Amino acid sequence: MSRYLNVGCGGHFHKDWVNVDFNSYSSHVIAHNLLKGIPFNDNEFAVVYHSHVLEHFYKKDTEFFTKECCRVLKSGGILRICVPDLENLVRTYLNCLERCLNGDENAYADYEWIMQELYDQSVRISPGGGMFELFRQGIPNEDFVRSRLGSEVDSIKHACQNQIAPKPPKKHKLKYWKNKLREWLLKDDLKHLETGKFRAGGEIHNWMYDRFSLRLLLENCGFKEVSFKNYNDSSIENWNLYGLDMLDEQERRPNSLYAEAVK
Repeated sequence: MSRYLNVGCGGHFHKDWVNVDFNSYSSHVIAHNLLKGIPFNDNEFAVVYHSHVLEHFYKKDTEFFTKECCRVLKSGGILRICVPDLENLVRTYLNCLERCLNGDENAYADYEWIMQELYDQSVRISPGGGMFELFRQGIPNEDFVRSRLGSEVDSIKHACQNQIAPKPPKKHKLKYWKNKLREWLLKDDLKHLETGKFRAGGEIHNWMYDRFSLRLLLENCGFKEVSFKNYNDSSIENWNLYGLDMLDEQERRPNSLYAEAVK
């Protein structure tokens, strides 16, 4: 039986696949630091898949990671990638900008959202960033936002409505040293330290891709026959049975770019 690998899976995986992520919260997911490589032998898998992973890597790390995907694939195997679509994002931004410049007041909320979507994923310094704040304030253009985020809108709204107070820190040596650190550091130094810790935590986007740059990356890493797909279209046999790019039979992450390539 062919083996399929899902890397950087988060909580969205299929139990019949081999699933790997930086952290594991399921017995079906292997925990491994993917920046150190993919923990399998050469030519082991018929398919390698990752969704909304590549944009979280620094550009200097993406070539190593993509070559690792190639290494563990069998000859003729398929790599499938899903990433945020920079081209789609920029075209939507330009459309909203043009509407605002032409005096369309109905475009203002869409423009504010798309600006947040364009920059917030990269510059945020706290979980959820400015996009989360817009949800807290109430979004008047939910249909537009839902067209951008899909069912993720419901998860964010639920989080805003049911915020759980942070647990008090446990009384142990870590609390002691945190308090000492606060004594030793100036207020701005501590703020910068906390910001740096957040930004290194993996939530932010460090790079984005369009059809041209993603094709170049794949070809430079040894892949051929690069093609672009829809969420429910694939050269992978029985792709839609696994539901990895779907949620409730709808596109899981709208406005994504889907690419496949052959080793």
